[in-house]
Amino acid sequence: MKKIWLGPSGHPICGHQDHPTFIRPIHIDFVGSTEGCCEEEIRNLACGDLHAMIFYDDCMVVTINEYCYGFWDRLDGKSQQGKVALWGTDYQISKRGLDAINEHERLNKA
Repeated sequence: MKKIWLGPSGHPICGHQDHPTFIRPIHIDFVGSTEGCCEEEIRNLACGDLHAMIFYDDCMVVTINEYCYGFWDRLDGKSQQGKVALWGTDYQISKRGLDAINEHERLNKA
């Protein structure tokens, strides 16, 4: 049975936990410019986002969030989708997200 990641309220903290290949939530950081953003937008961007990691290998990580897929470099966490994608180059997997992937791999090696 898969682990369900719950927040302090007892509700799931990450959507798409029902995806057949869901592995764990991964934190995504905003690393772009906030020029032209209002204070509320800046606060929201500073919080980052949680994606459902559904695949990873030595080179890439695939996530899903709000029914959109994200493709990320495994080593530095940068988006591999270019500027036209939903998350584009303004987002990347956070350090704690990369650490979580490495820890998951370490714990699940045969």
